[in-house]
Amino acid sequence: MRAELEELNSRLGSMSGEEKDLLIRRLLEENSEMKARLEIANSAAAELAVQFRQIKDEKSALEKDKKELIRQNRNLTDQLQKRKKDLFGRKSEQSSGIIDSIFDEDPEDPIDESSLEPADPGTDETTQSQRAAAAAAFEAAKHANGTGKPRGHKTRGKRKKDLDSLPTRTVYDFDADALNHEHGEGNWRIAFWRREDTIESVHTVQYHQVRYRAVVSVGLEHDLVSRPCTKLMPGSLASESLVAEVMYQKVVQCIPSYRMEQDFTRSGIPVTRQTITNWINRFSNELLVTAADYMADLLVRRSYSQCDETPYQVIMDNRRAGSKSYMWVHTTSELDQNCPIIVFRFELTRKTDHLRSFYGDAGFTGNITSDCYCSYDILEEEYALIHGSRCLMHARRNFYYAAMLVKVKGKSMEELGELPEFKALILIDAVNEADQLLKYVSPEERLRGRQTVVREKADAFFDYLRTLDPNDPAYTDTFRDAIRYALKYEKKLRRFLDDPMIPIDNGFCERSIKPFATARRNWLFSYSVTGAEAAATLFTLIETAKANDAHPYYYLKYLLETLPKHKVTKNKAFLDDCMPWSETYRAYEKQEKEEAMRFFADQVPPKRPRTPRKKDKCA
Repeated sequence: MRAELEELNSRLGSMSGEEKDLLIRRLLEENSEMKARLEIANSAAAELAVQFRQIKDEKSALEKDKKELIRQNRNLTDQLQKRKKDLFGRKSEQSSGIIDSIFDEDPEDPIDESSLEPADPGTDETTQSQRAAAAAAFEAAKHANGTGKPRGHKTRGKRKKDLDSLPTRTVYDFDADALNHEHGEGNWRIAFWRREDTIESVHTVQYHQVRYRAVVSVGLEHDLVSRPCTKLMPGSLASESLVAEVMYQKVVQCIPSYRMEQDFTRSGIPVTRQTITNWINRFSNELLVTAADYMADLLVRRSYSQCDETPYQVIMDNRRAGSKSYMWVHTTSELDQNCPIIVFRFELTRKTDHLRSFYGDAGFTGNITSDCYCSYDILEEEYALIHGSRCLMHARRNFYYAAMLVKVKGKSMEELGELPEFKALILIDAVNEADQLLKYVSPEERLRGRQTVVREKADAFFDYLRTLDPNDPAYTDTFRDAIRYALKYEKKLRRFLDDPMIPIDNGFCERSIKPFATARRNWLFSYSVTGAEAAATLFTLIETAKANDAHPYYYLKYLLETLPKHKVTKNKAFLDDCMPWSETYRAYEKQEKEEAMRFFADQVPPKRPRTPRKKDKCA
């Protein structure tokens, strides 16, 4: 470099002034040109850097979108698999249903023509043996965790005990003339009788009753006096027994009004669907509602309740078409066997206002077992004396669905038992089944069992959940949600451990609402709010009667006969005798059953036929 500089200096020294100026100008031009090129290169490099950052950001966004699409695809696949199992698989949520799902991983599509091809005859036998082995392994895993129920056995003499409660008619199948014709007179005799038991049925009978009320002339003035009219609806064909039958068919048997109209028409009875609807709405909302409201008052005086709600559609409710209404259900605690009460209430919305008016404003103090709907938390915050417990069955349901979605192909039952979805399900089953053994013992004994055995199994379940990462991408969304759900509500899910009257789940309330859901599938909707409120009143009375082992038909008939006598009575003490557990009603039902059956039972059993003798013929 030094040599080049020295050479350049020597050349400059030998140049004239003009040559030096030319050289300097040329160098300056070259420098300017290089600067321009450098600026262009820098600008291009900046643009490339911007493009690179954009490409990098796009790549990150695409990777993020890819992960989200993968997650959504997996979630939709799980939902599709769950939907297939709901449609074509077992409806039970028992753990044994998982065994079937393992061998029916891809439920048969009813529109898939390939399913009509004949199967390999040896496949079914192999699958059955594998299914039996898997079930045995799963049960062994459950017993290892302290679960499993003893198998029941048939009780000797059960048929005789069942038939003793029915009236008996004795019939002897004997025709002496036919036997003489077939075998010859005097050539046969009765050796013994074979007994055959059957249950016979008589179709519901309606008849026209004409009642005359005497009109008497009193005194010298001949004042005409008669007893007051006792008809349920003066001027109508309605009777207590017919209206009770209509209500029974509508609510208990879930028969729509138009089907009852058709049945009445076949029997020659002039009762239309409009008349049926009018009877149900009028007598429910004006008469029977008194007893239903009294049941609600009795319920809120208890210290333990259960609550749930289900959607219901009302056509004419002054709202836009398709608006959801709700039927709320309130019950006493499943563990409180003293006169259980089930109350239905219709509401246009699912807002907390209903809970405030039913529990808070009525002065309820105690525990409400429910699902995790936020209105129950709001109710607890507003009323210090009301606290809630949550349903362990809802928590278990999430783990059951997660276990149903596990890819089990190629895995043994031992390997499945180590999967977190199956392990969590086995642990929560242990909690449920340990508490089931305490269901029918005294509250003191139940509390001791919960504080020891059940608490230990509950601790094992929640401790295991805390070892799992709810954000682990290897888990399905269903399983991650199940973990978060259980841990979020752990405190309220555990509340039953410290109180023997709090049920472990809300299953009793859900089972109480099932008859309404069944009827809803038949009715589809109520035309008006009046009809929905009438349905709530009838379901309150009928489900409470069923819970107390009272016959719904006789109970409705009893109320229709009793309540009109107290229309003007301000004292509500008579309502105690209107409850289905009252001794007054029990005596009434017994008398009604005896009266209804006396036409079919033998007052004096017929004499047993004997072999004809010659002296009988001579006589």
